[in-house]
Amino acid sequence: MKILALGMGRTGTKSLQKIGFHVYDFPDRVVLGHVSRWVEALRWKWYGEGPVFGREQLDELTGDFDVVMDMPCCLFVDELLAAYPDAKVILTTRSVESWHRSMLNTIFQVFSWPSWRVLQYTDRFAANLLYHHRTLWGSHDGDKTRQCTQVFIDHNNYVRKVVPPERLLEFQVKDGWEPLCQFLDISVPDAPFPSANDSAGFIQAFKRLWRRSVKQSIRNITTSLLIVAVGFYGVRHMLG
Repeated sequence: MKILALGMGRTGTKSLQKIGFHVYDFPDRVVLGHVSRWVEALRWKWYGEGPVFGREQLDELTGDFDVVMDMPCCLFVDELLAAYPDAKVILTTRSVESWHRSMLNTIFQVFSWPSWRVLQYTDRFAANLLYHHRTLWGSHDGDKTRQCTQVFIDHNNYVRKVVPPERLLEFQVKDGWEPLCQFLDISVPDAPFPSANDSAGFIQAFKRLWRRSVKQSIRNITTSLLIVAVGFYGVRHMLG
């Protein structure tokens, strides 16, 4: 592990993928089937439930990657720092207002879809996603602006507190390639610096996950109905 990108989601973390690092990001967690493992990790960290989540577990999930980033990974600050003491740390940031606006237009919008309330009971993947989200942010009943922005502020301040200054780069997308590449001791690429994820692209990506969950729910419900039908037929047959 070379880099711990501990900035919260929607702060421009994607730039590291453009300069040759093998990045462990949310799509990797989905493809590799790791979402449930991170749910277990959150249960341990927040509620003290289940097995300890430390270096061994982190290596199992992230050992083949150069960089770990995004939520919920970035919330395991102490665990990551202890597991990878030689890794450099990058804290991607942006203004509180623009971060919250981006969250409202992406993550919070996606998880406000009413269908998740049904899918969580018919598809384990949907249940894990929803648990992951609610553990971090709670429900969306009422105005949670102050609560959410305080989480963002507190997280950034904690990273600044526990990471030695010589090991930490605090970085914003507007800074461009130079400070990032200088900190990582690599050449500045010719390509323009990538912009943060656009809201429309994020929504489309999550719609694909939503459709996957719907299809799996249909399969699960169909299988359950078939089992019930076969069982009912078997009982009737035995009773004559």
